[in-house]
Amino acid sequence: MEDFFIISRFNIDSTWNINDLHDDYNAMEYADQILDIPEEHIELITFTSEGLEITLTDMSSEDFIYDNDWYLQLRRVANYAIAS
Repeated sequence: MEDFFIISRFNIDSTWNINDLHDDYNAMEYADQILDIPEEHIELITFTSEGLEITLTDMSSEDFIYDNDWYLQLRRVANYAIAS
């Protein structure tokens, strides 16, 4: 199962320059440093006009999802959709 998130430009941490997130490396650094998302769960990350789009993978266990603070925080700051 995959989970898809969009973090609006308005919800990006103000300590980061939004223009830097257009670079995939910096977007991954943001996901790691600010959002605490483990790299092994990030399938795709990109910055668009909508904001920071993150696709997570290997999210099949409901216990895993709700026992991790980083995931719960991500759900709070992002628009969320589950892919089937």
